[in-house]
Amino acid sequence: MSSESLWYRLLAKGAWEIKGYSNVGGAECRAFTPPHQLICEAVCIVPLCLLVARSASSKLRTLPPPRHCSGFFAASLQLGLAYSLVQQIIMKCNLGTLLFLLQPCHVGSALFVHVLSGGNIWSVALALSTGYGYFIALLSPDPGVLADGWFLFYVQHVLLGVLVPCFIVTTRKDVRLMCTDWRWRVLVACSAQLYHWVLLAPVDYVSGVNVNYMLCPPPIVDGWPAWAQPFYRPVISAASFILSQVFLQLTTLVVVMFERMFGWVLSLTPKLNRQTMKAA
Repeated sequence: MSSESLWYRLLAKGAWEIKGYSNVGGAECRAFTPPHQLICEAVCIVPLCLLVARSASSKLRTLPPPRHCSGFFAASLQLGLAYSLVQQIIMKCNLGTLLFLLQPCHVGSALFVHVLSGGNIWSVALALSTGYGYFIALLSPDPGVLADGWFLFYVQHVLLGVLVPCFIVTTRKDVRLMCTDWRWRVLVACSAQLYHWVLLAPVDYVSGVNVNYMLCPPPIVDGWPAWAQPFYRPVISAASFILSQVFLQLTTLVVVMFERMFGWVLSLTPKLNRQTMKAA
């Protein structure tokens, strides 16, 4: 077996041969968008994101140093994310769709494992940049994804879209300040757009694998007017930019409301940690 066929079997074969889900990849999916349209969209969106990111980063608020998230709950979150990521790698090796590990949910799982170990604010920003997507995927999962393993999907996305963001906003002052500063939020949203247009778009087109729908549209676009469907990428990019701001702000508001209502529960955490350290 040649090395080329081996890589094809591991990375893309499943996306080309799977039946019943044309939006996963393959010749029909790649033919949806002419290459010149994809290039024109990227040429418009990438410089705009760089310009906005540069403007937002010129007066960024200085954040306190990262804090290591210790304790049983942090370790449990790390273990859950690591377990789901390893299982996804094994499953995608078997299916021949390893390129789907570039999906934001899998990249976010790896980044959040690092963040829970005290990763810097840039790791947090990249992990949270598509946080809205984790939550939306949880509310309206793709049937093809559920067919591959519904339990694993829900474990991973409950962690990514709810538990881990709320936990790090609660326990890390630098993350909370980042989420409440509009400049940081804009920078976070721009990083997500650059990841999709600079990395995923060319990888999708070359491989024919529709990672995060940069090659052909998700099922929800089927209900759009026919004239609008070819332009789904810029529309979704604009919507995701806005949703990223909303997700970060809402996560912070939910945590603040929880602290006001159940502050006595959170106050027990440092006491329990100190008692554990003394016992050890």
